[in-house]
Amino acid sequence: VPGLSKEDPESLDLADKAANGLVNSEKPAGMKDEDWTKAKRDLESLGRKALGWVAWKRKSLDAAEKEFTAALKINEKQAEVSQWLGSVIFQMKKPERQSEVLYHFARASVLAPNEGGMQEQQRKVTEQYLERAFNSFHGQDPSGLAALKEEAKKSAFAPAGFKIESQTEIAVRKENEFREKNPQLALWMGIKKELAGENGEQYFEANVKNAAIPKLKGTVVAAKPPVRSKELVIGMENAEVGEVTLKFDAPLTGKPKVGSVVEFEGVPTAFSKDPFNLTFET
Repeated sequence: VPGLSKEDPESLDLADKAANGLVNSEKPAGMKDEDWTKAKRDLESLGRKALGWVAWKRKSLDAAEKEFTAALKINEKQAEVSQWLGSVIFQMKKPERQSEVLYHFARASVLAPNEGGMQEQQRKVTEQYLERAFNSFHGQDPSGLAALKEEAKKSAFAPAGFKIESQTEIAVRKENEFREKNPQLALWMGIKKELAGENGEQYFEANVKNAAIPKLKGTVVAAKPPVRSKELVIGMENAEVGEVTLKFDAPLTGKPKVGSVVEFEGVPTAFSKDPFNLTFET
């Protein structure tokens, strides 16, 4: 297509005209229908590719996406078009479409030269870019990257519902799973995060002191005194590091066992930031 390598307005106009000519080609006299069907398909694919390139260089990203998509629907084995389509979607700056971007670059990197792929040097550059982009978006995950490439070998377009989780989405999902499996520890970690923060003392006075705290769970680190104890030191995240002190109105019966897990409810009455300790009366 004339002008496809130049980006000045005159060259783009020339390429646009030539590309439309390809898309709207008519069957030459004397050509067999079956031969024209294939030729027409190839001409339209090339024309759509050129129209997409012209629209891209004119910064008409929606039009470029439309034409590149049409070109790939005619002929899926076009690594360069897949790469261009990924670049166009990336330039739209829509984070929710990042999975598509990665998929199209994966597709561009897995096609062999005899399958519409790029030359090895260009393919390798695309593959390296894909790895950097994937790791930046999703995190280091060699098996996940390999699975993406295998999926991209099947089609120029991602299957319905295809999604690659971002690092933020993974963190949120894991936190939600943790909260579901360990609600008491998650509650404690939320309280501790605020107390250990820069405004921990103010947070204690305003939100924690004398408040009704839901039932928590921890491990006995120490009992004072060891028998008929009036205080227990409790480890919350670490079974060997006390972060909570429980004070009782009346001594406990017997001898509390260090290392045993206990559930408790109480009212926070005192807080020390260094060393960290929250005292409950219970």
